[in-house]
Amino acid sequence: MDEDWVTGPLFRYLNNELSLKICIHHKDFIPGEPIAEEILRCIDSSRKSVFVITRHFLASDWSLFEMDLARRHVFQSDSDTILVILKDDIPVHEMPSMLRKIWWRIVCLKFPNNNDVSDIEMFWKKLAEVFIRE
Repeated sequence: MDEDWVTGPLFRYLNNELSLKICIHHKDFIPGEPIAEEILRCIDSSRKSVFVITRHFLASDWSLFEMDLARRHVFQSDSDTILVILKDDIPVHEMPSMLRKIWWRIVCLKFPNNNDVSDIEMFWKKLAEVFIRE
């Protein structure tokens, strides 16, 4: 499941290895506040918005809403704040149009699905480089 990977290996790597503060809805959203406002608050206070793209993610209206808000933030702030991690093999032409329109402005990393240890280590190294070069 997507959430298991995000709250497990991805969270641990970003938080523990790179010492980044990670905003995750169940941990950081203020209870009782409108979800849309909480999404905006987190996007506004973040250096990067990381989206793990899977077929499950693309089927979720909330996920697409979050991505659209992040996309708007990119253009309002004129910054490169979106990082996409492709977890499933999804061709670009199957991505939502809002993502295809800004494909040239985002950083995109492909997570290897072949369980090859060296490929997975290379992914983590590339992920670290995204945050280090800021």
